Amino acid sequence: MAQKRERQAVRSEQQIVRRLFSHAKIGEEEKRCVREFLVSYGYLPPDFNDEQFKQGLVLARDLLLPGLNPGSKEFLAALALLTGAPRCGVRDADSGRVLQGYRLDFVNALPFTLRYWITPTPPDGVTLAAMRATLRSALLRWHQVEIGQTTIVNFEETSVRREAHIKFLWTEIDGIGSRIADAMPAELGEDRGIIRFDSLDSWTAVENLDDFHIGTIALHEIGHSLGLAHIFDPPDPKPTMDPNFDQREDLSLEDIDIKTLRDIYSHQ
Repeated sequence: MAQKRERQAVRSEQQIVRRLFSHAKIGEEEKRCVREFLVSYGYLPPDFNDEQFKQGLVLARDLLLPGLNPGSKEFLAALALLTGAPRCGVRDADSGRVLQGYRLDFVNALPFTLRYWITPTPPDGVTLAAMRATLRSALLRWHQVEIGQTTIVNFEETSVRREAHIKFLWTEIDGIGSRIADAMPAELGEDRGIIRFDSLDSWTAVENLDDFHIGTIALHEIGHSLGLAHIFDPPDPKPTMDPNFDQREDLSLEDIDIKTLRDIYSHQ
């Protein structure tokens, strides 16, 4: 009986997708990718209905493709292209509700201290010293944010992984492109507080427009470890916490990133 209900749910979802995409000139593979993208990043619940699918498209338009009609073939084609673009693997929403930033629950006063651990195995083409230096530079940028004259967060390195709140490591995520990296909230524990970089992508610790810059991506993911969600406005300058990545080297925080961290930790 459970299997029958599951098959019926899958068929129902497929019918919804076909009906709402019927006028768009994109292929079946693109339709599948759009559906998986919207579910993976929280624009749709796993078991969505017709109305939820429409709402998910509107939310995707508002956050990712402002100015386009969510029912137009131009919007659907642009969204299909986004499904394969390099980005952070952390969700933008949860069942159609935009995710908001949050204060780490163990923080009682400022400044608070987070310990970090760096894998001893750098990605291909990057030396251990260069990897460590650029990760430390990214941590320093967040450390430099203050409320008044009070530091928000200090970082200390540890050689013991389980004693770290943040763990930097490279592992296979989904292959080349798409999900480049992701992050968990800072937390103690062997398998918690992990920032992952996809080992199948190409990485660099120097300015190089052919590869992803470790420091630039780490700056974004550390933001998630501190409790920040993705930031979609303003588009110019592009926030560090924008979910979409490129190969530029940029270890600076924008005003909106700094304001968001301050807002999260300004209330005791």
